[in-house]
Amino acid sequence: MKNVLSSISRIQKILIGIILLLVLVTVYFINIIYGSNTNKDYSLYVRTGASFQEVLDSLQRNQVLNNQRNFEIVSKLLKYSQLVKPGHYVVKKGMSNMVLVKKLRAGNQDPVWVRFESKRTLQEIAHVIASNLELTENQLLEACLASDFLQRHGLTRETVISIFIPNTYRVYWNIKPERLLEFFVNEYKKFFVKHQDQLEKLGMTAIQISTLASIVEAETYQDSEKKRIAGVYYNRLKQNMRLQADPTVIFAIGDFTKTRVLRSDLEIDSPYNTYKIKGLPIGPINAPGIASLEAALYPENHHYIFFCAKPDFSGYHDFSSDYNDHLKQSRAYHEALNRLKIVK
Repeated sequence: MKNVLSSISRIQKILIGIILLLVLVTVYFINIIYGSNTNKDYSLYVRTGASFQEVLDSLQRNQVLNNQRNFEIVSKLLKYSQLVKPGHYVVKKGMSNMVLVKKLRAGNQDPVWVRFESKRTLQEIAHVIASNLELTENQLLEACLASDFLQRHGLTRETVISIFIPNTYRVYWNIKPERLLEFFVNEYKKFFVKHQDQLEKLGMTAIQISTLASIVEAETYQDSEKKRIAGVYYNRLKQNMRLQADPTVIFAIGDFTKTRVLRSDLEIDSPYNTYKIKGLPIGPINAPGIASLEAALYPENHHYIFFCAKPDFSGYHDFSSDYNDHLKQSRAYHEALNRLKIVK
């Protein structure tokens, strides 16, 4: 009887030992799978075509993981090593391997912010945008100037810059150039849909507004003056005058360091030289900001025909409806330039 009881006792101990072992193993694996394994917030960028090893190297190099081996175990269990997806992923401090790997495997990436201000050229815009995304400046430029894209949206090489309204946007880091352009086209259309009645009232197209707004943008950085300057150009258009906008001449010359437009500069043959052509140039001379676009849409109603930069270089302008008054204002400004020996 004692031997039987002894045997039962041994079996019980073995069973208890096995149960304890199973519990310990279970707790161990639960900790591997669901326990916290990231020690800081981190933006992980996974390039297109990246391998699992590259992802792992990035996490390790930046000391994101508490335990690399545990991350690898869960990645293999979920077959993430075979399902690496590109993108930008925000890793939060305290994430478990399960949450992190499932996010990466599903490609649940986080958008990035793309912000740009008014730029003079398409190349400058492409450079700023591309610096925040996986695509390159050249890829974006090629997509912008692709004939099928231009034709599909009624754009030209000269007017395509208008779709880039300076602002802050949220997009996916690995977005393709073509899809990014469609995004900007939609944003551009959404902006002008809100002002459709005003476009019809003015008898202007969105591209024409962008072109006029680009001149206003180049004339002043003082938002308080933009609607007044836009009003001057509308008055000239109504009177069938040439716009005679110095920024269009500078754009035609291509020397953006120029601060003084000379009489000889006005002779350049260009569809942008508004001293020679009538009406608006063939496209915007920059990517105008929202304040300039709104100024072109809702110009100030006045009788001014002329304006000239103030000689105190404050960035503000003197306005006049009389040419002789304008000549006096212009003379004062040029004398100020001469005193500072600004000849270009």
